[in-house]
Amino acid sequence: MRTTELRILIFLLCVLAANSQPPLTAEAQPSRHVGTVRSPSGAYLGNVWVQKLGERRGVWTAPDGQFQFRAGTGDVFLFAKDGFRPLLWTTSGFEGRREVSVTLEPETKVALSLGSCRRQGPNPIRELQIASARGVRVTPGWGVDYKDYEATYESGGRVESLSSMTGLHAGGGPSPEWVKGLSSFHLQSVGCGGFQWFDLRGSSAGGLASRWVAYSFGFVEYSKVSIEAAHVFDKAIDLGCCR
Repeated sequence: MRTTELRILIFLLCVLAANSQPPLTAEAQPSRHVGTVRSPSGAYLGNVWVQKLGERRGVWTAPDGQFQFRAGTGDVFLFAKDGFRPLLWTTSGFEGRREVSVTLEPETKVALSLGSCRRQGPNPIRELQIASARGVRVTPGWGVDYKDYEATYESGGRVESLSSMTGLHAGGGPSPEWVKGLSSFHLQSVGCGGFQWFDLRGSSAGGLASRWVAYSFGFVEYSKVSIEAAHVFDKAIDLGCCR
């Protein structure tokens, strides 16, 4: 059999095999469930930031507190809203079609409160300015609609970095790159210049540390750095101020 005829035969066999497979039923197709965010009294909570860890962007809950999530997978979601304690919520993948309710508790006192520093101009967007720390070098930058800076720390010939960005499209939850490789998380709230931010920390199986401190229009983060660098960066963040 010639090469051309053999290729045609293989193609026809592939088509027949594909056509012999039964179509996906409605039950087999990926579906989405609806969840509702409420206060402890049962009131709907709208305008709650909901983000699945590992995805680029999240969503805001509707006025009736509803949000959607994919069924059949176990995922971790971050919930954040001013005046309420931020929450990490894990799905099992077996929620079924019943209504899923998530409760946010009021935040009576933030876990960490940062001071205020002098503002530069009338810009209403808040920025977290880290404090000076031994061995940390800060390089500022800016773009068309944002400003940023990078801080580096060198130890044992290894340079590790912390970065910040502030702008209309800079905030929200952690990036997929930040989440990748992390095996455990801890979440708390931060007071920053009169605003409530969230402080998400993660660690890898290999003992590397990550931290993401953010609100709607800005963040400061480091990703999978050594414990030594994390200690130095944490000191710079925790002693920093908000302008």
